[in-house]
Amino acid sequence: MPGTIFLTKPWDTIIAEFLANHTGAPKTRSTYERALRPWLDFLKKEDKGLDIPLISRYKRLLDGRELSGHTVAAYITAVRTLLDWMVKTGQIEYNPAKEISKLKRPDSSRDALTEQELVKLLVALEHLEPTPENIRNKAILFLMLYTGLREISIINADIGDIKSKAGKYILFYRPKGTTFKDKFVVLETPPYEAINKYLDQRGQYDAKTPLFASYSHRNSSGRLTTRTIHRIIAGCYKRAGIRRPGIQPHSLRHCAGTFAAMRGGDPRQIKDMLGHSKVETSMGYTHSQDRVTNSGAHHMVIPKPDAEDIARVMVQTIEDAGLKPEQIDYINAHGTSTDQNDRAETKAIKQVFKDYAYKLPISSTKSMTGHSIGAAGAIEAAVSCLTIKHQIIPPTINYEEKDPDCDLDYVPNKARKTKIQNVLSNSFGFGSNNACLMFRGHNG
Repeated sequence: MPGTIFLTKPWDTIIAEFLANHTGAPKTRSTYERALRPWLDFLKKEDKGLDIPLISRYKRLLDGRELSGHTVAAYITAVRTLLDWMVKTGQIEYNPAKEISKLKRPDSSRDALTEQELVKLLVALEHLEPTPENIRNKAILFLMLYTGLREISIINADIGDIKSKAGKYILFYRPKGTTFKDKFVVLETPPYEAINKYLDQRGQYDAKTPLFASYSHRNSSGRLTTRTIHRIIAGCYKRAGIRRPGIQPHSLRHCAGTFAAMRGGDPRQIKDMLGHSKVETSMGYTHSQDRVTNSGAHHMVIPKPDAEDIARVMVQTIEDAGLKPEQIDYINAHGTSTDQNDRAETKAIKQVFKDYAYKLPISSTKSMTGHSIGAAGAIEAAVSCLTIKHQIIPPTINYEEKDPDCDLDYVPNKARKTKIQNVLSNSFGFGSNNACLMFRGHNG
């Protein structure tokens, strides 16, 4: 273990020099100043020596107070950054804070929205009364969900920061702790359309005007504050019935990271998008997938209208099984009973199976079980196996009115006994994260 370091300057002088030489934004410098005050108070009762046991005692002191895990991590991070600066400026030889393995921020995955909560939030956004304030709020949430931008970057964004580049719309922003807008995020269709709708009703296109303006009497047309954005997000959570402890505005950034991983983003891309300092932080958003998956960044929950991505994953699964489309005896459909999904899935089945699509039995067991979100694929896999075992196709119940765009054989209302050898089970997730499984009988 490295030894104790004895300093030649008092800590208050060292911290003052550190803050004076800090090149970040004034707010970041102020944050460091506040976060280092507990360190100074702690050192008043300690010797001048700096070593790993000193850092350990400080962390134990913080852990013993009624502080959140994120606050403790912020205080320790401030000390680590200070000591890094001291190493770079030749005042100490090593950083003892880096030798403590338990100084990482707490796992933030517990603060992320679940799939069910994300669905509730998106449904709530779609049903907001179209007032100017609600149209703005929807644009803000879509921007955070799709790009992972921090609240401060959204507050500082101007209308003129939206540019067109290589056929895409991008938004330049100022990263946390910097003074220049030298980073950008790509605006996908949902956030771009939401922002456009907001700007159209606002009728204000001065390039230097805040992208998102306040509607309050005291700050009309001015920039929003962090508190206002927190209030907006909390209000949307409340409308969606999301009241679980630990869910914060920051949870939307976790959703953006997870969504990017679902679309095939690697850790370095996620690191750049979320502005993480280390790629290891972004590793938590990646997911290993041992099934046929397929991604297409059209919308977080609505499938692509042309259904090309759904058709492609079905073709890949059939080919991987060494079969031809006409050898499939039954499809256990994703079948959510929503206009967008049912029409897209029907269109994809027609693309893959051509004329045979009209002879192929298809049913949705969600008509009986409901949508269990993350568990749906597992339940429907079991149903597919039981279909082969019992040679009975489960029905689509409550089938009453035909949709002219959904004109295939959906096994309406009654189970059907027939010969079944090969079953295709469809599961379509957020962000066109699509999967298909093939089940075959013993003689297949």
